[in-house]
Amino acid sequence: MSFLTGFVLKLTKLEYVWEEGYLQLNVDSKRNLLHLRADWHRLFDTSEWMLVPEREIVQELREIYVKKMCITKDLAKLFVKKSYRYYVLSPTLKEPICRWPDVDEDNHKTLFPPFANLGYLESHIHPQFVIFNTGQKLQDIKWRDFSAMHQ
Repeated sequence: MSFLTGFVLKLTKLEYVWEEGYLQLNVDSKRNLLHLRADWHRLFDTSEWMLVPEREIVQELREIYVKKMCITKDLAKLFVKKSYRYYVLSPTLKEPICRWPDVDEDNHKTLFPPFANLGYLESHIHPQFVIFNTGQKLQDIKWRDFSAMHQ
């Protein structure tokens, strides 16, 4: 199976599960765009880091898909807030990062892996996109790499 065929098949399955309608899901929609510097965008695309939604969102989706065993759910109707909180998870970044609260300020914080003190990132991105992206990245991580994130 080609990459393109596999990608289209995944999108078709997501359209069904998320009740988007056939050929209606656009992964480049405004509900799924995060503005990043080029270097952080590259790191995101190469699975160096990922976003994890707040616990309440994960629990809500677990309730829908695992406990109630729903096959489909219109998540656009479920996620109607203007913004959501996400946390950064990085299985591979070993170097500290600097975070400036505002571009006009000189003071910054130096943060060290696993970046537990980074705090949350607030974004308009809908949680189903974040969870799917994170799931794709986590399936490629070896268990020892994942467990190393939490040491």
